[in-house]
Amino acid sequence: MQKFLSLAIRNVFRNKRRTLMTLLVVSGGVAGLLLTGGFFAFMFRGLREQTIRNRLGHLQINNANTFRRDETHALENGLEDYGRIAAIASAEGHVRGVAPRIEFCGMVSNGMKSSGFMGSAVDPESEKNMGFAPRLVAGRDLNEKSDTGNDALLGVGLARSMNAKPGDRLTLLAVTADGALNGIDVDVVGTLTTSVKDLDDRQGRLP
Repeated sequence: MQKFLSLAIRNVFRNKRRTLMTLLVVSGGVAGLLLTGGFFAFMFRGLREQTIRNRLGHLQINNANTFRRDETHALENGLEDYGRIAAIASAEGHVRGVAPRIEFCGMVSNGMKSSGFMGSAVDPESEKNMGFAPRLVAGRDLNEKSDTGNDALLGVGLARSMNAKPGDRLTLLAVTADGALNGIDVDVVGTLTTSVKDLDDRQGRLP
């Protein structure tokens, strides 16, 4: 064994140029693999954090029927006793915060044009306490203490489609829990981006 090891060492130093080139090729390959692995790890970590902070949080509590069947009317599969559920979850020592959210779809209109949108009704103060701050492009975030209470944030793509900017007023139409079509006027207070074009083209946030 010692003889073969000695021959191998002598062979390495016999042709120094060849050995150096081999080391450079191996080193370059290892560096490339490390850089590529680091890039993909960083990309997936960013995607995970973006998903958590934009829509999902670390954990969601849903009605079991959400996963069994589609709703026959709006909010049918919502949580009935949210206050008690939130209190139980908040009592856990490792829970940073609890924030309610209602996801719905509807139509948005500027009086000249209408388009579909995906709405998220949020509690601005709870979301802020949990660090779920939207990435604003223009304007300001939602505020519970708004004068009108009908503030809205739009994705940059939706705002562009509606030709809307902070300070403009739009009309939102959606189906109520009773199955009726209802509409409200909202004041656009800002625009946001999720870095996902499909979401930016359809997303709206309300208090």
